[in-house]
Amino acid sequence: MPRSVFILLAMCGLLVVPTLAQSTIYIPDNVQNAGTCNVIPFGQSATFSAGYTYVAEIPASFMDPANPVVTDIGFTPCGTGSWSSADVSIAIGHLPNPQPCPFTFPTPGGGSIGSFLDLTVLWDSGAQGPFNWGVTQDTWSPMNLAASFLWNGSDNVGFFVTFQNATVSGFNGAFHRSGSIARTYSGGYGAASSATCGALSALKMCLTVTGGGTPPCVLQAQGNIGSGGGVIAYSSVSPLTFQGITLFGYDTSGPVGGGSFLGLYPDSTAALVLSAVLGISPSPGNPLSWTNAPGLFPNAPFVIPAGTFPANLTVDFVGVKIDPSGPAVTNVARTTF
Repeated sequence: MPRSVFILLAMCGLLVVPTLAQSTIYIPDNVQNAGTCNVIPFGQSATFSAGYTYVAEIPASFMDPANPVVTDIGFTPCGTGSWSSADVSIAIGHLPNPQPCPFTFPTPGGGSIGSFLDLTVLWDSGAQGPFNWGVTQDTWSPMNLAASFLWNGSDNVGFFVTFQNATVSGFNGAFHRSGSIARTYSGGYGAASSATCGALSALKMCLTVTGGGTPPCVLQAQGNIGSGGGVIAYSSVSPLTFQGITLFGYDTSGPVGGGSFLGLYPDSTAALVLSAVLGISPSPGNPLSWTNAPGLFPNAPFVIPAGTFPANLTVDFVGVKIDPSGPAVTNVARTTF
C-alpha cells in the first residue's frame, strides 16, 4: 500500500490514529473579562516605538505534570484588534525560586539567558520576521507561536517578551491582569535589567499544553494579518518521521481543535484540500504532502506568499505524520491572514 494512501485511510477513520491531546492551563483563572485592563507590556502609545521588556512568573503549582509540553500562550485583551512588531523576541524558560532582584533580562534572540535557568525562544523576528497577532476582546487570544517548551516538572516558569516599533490597531494594547501573578519589567527594547520586581500585577495568561516526556511534533501557523500570507512550521520533527501531510479548513466557529475531522471542522475547503492531497505524490518541502528531508519543510518553516489566502481570513491547520510506530495527528493551529 502506498504510504500516501496509508495516511489518507488513517485520516478517514479506517485506521486507528492516536491524536495529540491538548489541554489548557489558566493563570490564575478562566474568567476572561475580569481583571483590571493594563497596558504593560503591550500597550500605551508612548512605548510602542521605544518598546518594553517584560517577564511574567508562572508558579510551578499552575503547571500540569501530565501535560508538560507548552505549545502556545494566550492573553485576554480589553479590546478587539491587532498587535504587530518587526522587532520582537518572545521566549519561555525556567526561573529560580526565589526570583532574583535586580533581575537580568535575556537578550533579544536568547543569546544570553540572563537570570533565567534556561530559555526556549518561541518567536524571534530576527530569524522569523515580523510578529502579527490578532486579538478578540474578553477572549483568550493565542499568540500562535513557532516553538514548544518542555517544563521540567519542578521549577517556576517565566514568560519573556521584549519589543520595539509596535503597531497596534483597533484597541490600545491593554489586556486583563491578575492580582496574584508576579511581573518584572523595564521600559525599552532589550533592557538589561530591572529593579522593579515581583509586583503581583502580571497579565492573565493561558497555556496550551500536551503530554509526552519530550516535545511532540507540534504544528505552528502564523499569519501576517491583512496580507493573506504567513508561515507554517513544525517543531520537534523526529528523524524517524518519514512522511506527513498538512490540511486546513476555513470553519473556525468552534474552539481550536474541537472539530470532528482530525480536530478540524469539516467544510468545503477541508474537503477540497483532502481531494488535492489525494493527487499529490509526497516530496521534500511540499507543505501539503511532505517527506522528511534536512533543511526543507517540515524541518524549516514554509513561507506562505502574500495573497494566498483572502486577507483577514482565519484558518485552522492540522498535520498527520508517520514514523515507524504509525501515523499520529498533531495539534490544530489557528491563525488569521
